[in-house]
Amino acid sequence: MKHVLFAMLLSFPLVGFSASLEFKGVPFGASEEKVKLVFPDATCKDRDDLLVVSDRQCDLSVTIANWLMYGFFSFYSDKLHSIDLYGNTNGFSDIASALVEKYGRPTRTMKEKLQNKMGARFTNEILIWKIGTDTIEARRYSYDLDTLRITYSTAFADKEYSRRIREKEKKAAKDL
Repeated sequence: MKHVLFAMLLSFPLVGFSASLEFKGVPFGASEEKVKLVFPDATCKDRDDLLVVSDRQCDLSVTIANWLMYGFFSFYSDKLHSIDLYGNTNGFSDIASALVEKYGRPTRTMKEKLQNKMGARFTNEILIWKIGTDTIEARRYSYDLDTLRITYSTAFADKEYSRRIREKEKKAAKDL
């Protein structure tokens, strides 16, 4: 009877299970070596400065939906766990459409009111996809009104980033 129940359970799809996130054929969890095979022009280096808390980072340029993007792949313990890409906001609609085509409708959409130094107001569009425990976030406006940002991250990267930032803050507080 146990074997019959087990066989029946195997015949049902796993709810909440999703394939691991990947970017242009590079799965998250891949080594730096694998990233360099797919992106041979990537420049990789150790990182542990004030803003970047990953162990290593590979800088590169790629295209998404035929728009040039610049960014970096972040590694923790020689495993790819996040990608941050920046490009011209004029490409946001094309890139968002390509993300919808590949991943389906966003899990969540948000609007954020922005104002520049001259007083002009803008609405930032933020699209979020949850793929298993991984996340893709697309922001029409990033650090300025000319730059969009696409972030791919694993749950591990989000937790590890937060943990390392807290450690840096504690260390900085001791220097007061």
